[in-house]
Amino acid sequence: MKFKDLPIVVKVAVLFTFFNTWVIFEECVIDRFGYWQYLPMYKKGIFCTWDILFILIFVLLLFPIRSWINKMCVLERCKLCS
Repeated sequence: MKFKDLPIVVKVAVLFTFFNTWVIFEECVIDRFGYWQYLPMYKKGIFCTWDILFILIFVLLLFPIRSWINKMCVLERCKLCS
């Protein structure tokens, strides 16, 4: 079974699992060793732009935009869908 064939609930659960892994990495590596000083716009211990960037990257990896465009397209042969 391919990942794209799984239900949306499973895909969202995978996204949350990867986000939890990111949070643990932030707490155990970035915050403890002081690497947060070298990351622009990083807020120690709270939700910040790096968290948003991480979520966006994984959403784009897990839910490709091309499949959304193909589902919403009303034309049979447009340049975006082909």
